[in-house]
Amino acid sequence: MKMSKPEKINRDIFRWARDYTDIVRIDEETQFTGDKVYAITVEKRNNLPKRNLLVAVPHAHEPAGTVAIMEFLSELITGKDAEGNVSQLPREEILKNIRLTCIPIGNPFGRKNSPVEFWDGTRFSLEEFIYIMVGRLMGNPPPNIVNEFWHNHPVFNQEVERLEEIGIVWEKLSEKWYGEPHFYKGCTWWKLVERISDEFQYSKDDLFLELHQTEMYPDKDCMVIHPREAWIPPDAIARADEIEEKINRRWREVGGSPYQDKEYYTRLVERDKDLNNPKERRKISIDWLTMKTGTPCITIEVQMHNPNTPAQKQILLEKVAIEVCVELLLKGG
Repeated sequence: MKMSKPEKINRDIFRWARDYTDIVRIDEETQFTGDKVYAITVEKRNNLPKRNLLVAVPHAHEPAGTVAIMEFLSELITGKDAEGNVSQLPREEILKNIRLTCIPIGNPFGRKNSPVEFWDGTRFSLEEFIYIMVGRLMGNPPPNIVNEFWHNHPVFNQEVERLEEIGIVWEKLSEKWYGEPHFYKGCTWWKLVERISDEFQYSKDDLFLELHQTEMYPDKDCMVIHPREAWIPPDAIARADEIEEKINRRWREVGGSPYQDKEYYTRLVERDKDLNNPKERRKISIDWLTMKTGTPCITIEVQMHNPNTPAQKQILLEKVAIEVCVELLLKGG
């Protein structure tokens, strides 16, 4: 079984940093709990202009993207795939022309407490999974109420809310406060995103890829979504549409069944309203880099908690998305 917990991931990261000092750089931020969030940047150190690709897994309960990142990095860094075969990646071209930065685990505090390496629906019911993910609220309401709490409380005070059990999705921010890393930009992984994007001067020519998973859409196993609201630059939306089309095409080639939902973020206008502007939903992390630098931001959703999508297929679908983005950057797309 492939591993997705921080102790295994961090061992590999530090081994690469030790053995491949010419192409590997490590940055870190520390969570309140002392857990480390690592960003690993891989590139040939030359004076050539490079396109930036940032790939991150914000959520603790969505592990397939973590393993996909690590498998891709292993090939790029060592030249060999997971089975020890020579990688088919154009390694030299990638290393020379792309600066790839990955945050494999955005919330190690939550991930280390996960009871499984992957969610494939074989061990826990959907109701049990939701309680593990979000936690148990006072009075133990049904899962649909638990999900409403998650989406409407991107940051909460445990002294006030008094959850009976804290789910693994949350990052502990202080003795009392918890945050949800995708919806609350004050979580630790985002400090790395801000620092790295500032240093490397991200622009509209670069890409930001968030790897997520979903238990929704039972008859589909993958989806690309990206924001389309008025605050998103039109050229970023157009480029994201092109990337979405290419990822969906490649997914179909490897046996995936993509679901298209171009209104996903628009529907959040009603669900997640900005209290300072009732006509506008709360802007989440996927918006911010696009608004700040013009960098198109893509969200990947791969099905989990379904026996029809076992762990290996989850990893494959996430990895294909990374590969497509790298290929597009190499071609100037």
